[in-house]
Amino acid sequence: MTRLQEYLNLVEESSVNADLSKNASLVASLTDWKESWRTFRQHAMGDELVTPVCAFVRHLHDVSCRVRDLSKILEYLDPVVFAVLPRLLLLCYLREPDMYHSTLHDLGQLSSQPENLNKLRLQYNRAQHAMCSDADAGASDGVAAADTAAAELQLEECVVCHEGPYQNAVSAFLVSLEEVSIQLQRHDPTQWNLWAMDVLQCFRRIRDAPAGGVPLSAQCD
Repeated sequence: MTRLQEYLNLVEESSVNADLSKNASLVASLTDWKESWRTFRQHAMGDELVTPVCAFVRHLHDVSCRVRDLSKILEYLDPVVFAVLPRLLLLCYLREPDMYHSTLHDLGQLSSQPENLNKLRLQYNRAQHAMCSDADAGASDGVAAADTAAAELQLEECVVCHEGPYQNAVSAFLVSLEEVSIQLQRHDPTQWNLWAMDVLQCFRRIRDAPAGGVPLSAQCD
């Protein structure tokens, strides 16, 4: 449920000032609705319901449920969150480049120093391979797939927590990831800050939504 819907459900007709601009709660609700609509308009891809922002927020929520440290810094809006968000966004791009291509393009990362992204992609593949290196070479396809999925989750936790020691390939990937994430924030700080605040706003809504409430795609619009 959006803030405007909550207001309309709770407000009593007798308590509404005829001069609508003097209803502080209404003004705040309409302002929130306007900002949410701006977010949707900016990030929607054609008529598709699943936008990059919605996909990232859903992923951020899933990771926060698995990684306690991320859940805590998101709950208290620890400044560390602004270092974690670009790292997770880049990791999502490496996994699903088609989904997040428009986001990185809008943030300027694809046009500025694209060679760094290519280098990061190679190191990502090496880090994945290193984390799966202990798997049994003769394992069945199902076991191998499970090992790969487990390696992905472990790598994700490394990206969030940045706690070592790690294998050389993983360490090299994390160092490069940090460098590119800093470039991502510094290329256009205003655009990055707007995107980060949009994500955190949507995340707050899905986190606080009651079970079976408004779908995520609606919470980002």
